[in-house]
Parts: sequence; structure tokens; C-alpha cells
Amino acid sequence: MTAASAPATRTARCGCGALSATAKGEPAIVAMCSCTACQRRTGAPFGTLAWWDAADVAVTGTAQRYARVSERGRTIAYEFCPTCGSALVFRGEHLPGKVGIAIGGFADPAFPAPTVAVWDTTRHHWLDAIAAIPRLAEQRS
Repeated sequence: MTAASAPATRTARCGCGALSATAKGEPAIVAMCSCTACQRRTGAPFGTLAWWDAADVAVTGTAQRYARVSERGRTIAYEFCPTCGSALVFRGEHLPGKVGIAIGGFADPAFPAPTVAVWDTTRHHWLDAIAAIPRLAEQRS
């Protein structure tokens, strides 16, 4: 395989940079989840995750693990940085053989958009109007 045809790699990092996940190729699934657990986990009205085959993901750094049982009765585990608390890597019983990475960890506004939205019953109604919210100019010091 030549350098020109090598699969793309992307690296996501936690807030302090101590935990990272590098994924090779394009994600198999890019999802937006509006379940209340994702809302609480992110502090936002939804969470976004990209899922790759586990063989295509390398995680470096020390992570703490938190596992919970979803409303559907399946286990999902979060791997987060013990220093800054950023949840970065996910492994779920619902997607065996896959590893999820929080899209925000890539800090890439060109990252592919979600192709599926889940837990729509707890989705915030105002998300439909988000494109119409006035935007303030960015100010950098």
C-alpha cells in the first residue's frame, strides 16, 4: 500500500491530552444519542460517537472505566481520563467488536456528520431550530 492509498487516521484526545484514541479509516457508524444518560455524561442535550472496528482503534494513556446498564438492559462502558474527566472511549454490548470514540475529542469541525439519531423520545425539541440561532463573532485574545 502506498502512502497515497493508506487509510486516513484520526486522533481524539481528552481535555488535558493524557488519554488519546487513534482510529484508522472511516467510522462504521456516526451517531447522535439523546438518551438522558448521554445528556448527563456530556452536559449537553446529546452525545455524539463514532464507532470503528476494535482492530482499527489504538488507545494510549491511562483510563478509568465506568460501566452502566442501559434502559434496554445492555452494558455500555465509558473510558475516561482520571485527570480531566473527559469520557473518550466507549465499548457497548449493543455493538460487539466495535469501539466508540467521542466525536468532540477529535476537535475537527470537518468530522463526518451523524448518520443516525437515537433516543429521539428524550431529544430536546429546540434542536430543530438550532440553525436559526444567531451566531456571535469569535473573539480571541
